[in-house]
Order: sequence, then structure tokens, then C-alpha cells
Amino acid sequence: MNPNVLAVLGTLGLGAFAALFEANGVPALLPVVLLSTVWAYRDADRLEVERYEGWMGRPSIQVAIRVFLLWIVAFPAYLALRQRIVRGQAERRPNLSISGAALHRL
Repeated sequence: MNPNVLAVLGTLGLGAFAALFEANGVPALLPVVLLSTVWAYRDADRLEVERYEGWMGRPSIQVAIRVFLLWIVAFPAYLALRQRIVRGQAERRPNLSISGAALHRL
């Protein structure tokens, strides 16, 4: 199955699960968002997602902020990028760093 579809379905399922608890008076949505934000931050840092193309291909702190503020959109986007990275299908950003020797020649 397409990783984007799985990511969206997984996020909707997680949100629905939290909403069931919320309906019964147990606060669950905020803890789910916070825990998934912390997990996305640590996972993005481990996978070095800033090296890859895409909306979520940013430094891990930016990934965490996006997941926290736009959870329903950003969390599935991160999960889809993560799947592409793990499968080796993600497109890498070009390395645009300039070495000290190259600067010296200028």
C-alpha cells in the first residue's frame, strides 16, 4: 500500500482513538500530539531528515514545530517522508556546503 495512504490512515486512526477518550472525559488528544511530536523530533534527528527533499525535510526542531502546530497534516507528511527514507526512495538535497579550501581559492 502507498506510504502516504498508510500515514494518513494511521494519523486519522490515532486521532479517532484519542477522540474516543476525549468523548468519555479523558483528555487524550493533547498527550497524543505531544508524544508524537517528541517522537518525530527524535526520529527526525536520528534519520537526519534535513538531508532530504520535501516539505518535512528540515532540521528536527522545525519538524517538531510543524508536527505540533499542524499535527493533522504534518504528522502524516513526516511519516510518509520517513517511509521513503527507510526504503531508500527519498530524494537527497544537493550538498551545497563550501569547504574551507574552496573559500581560500576565492
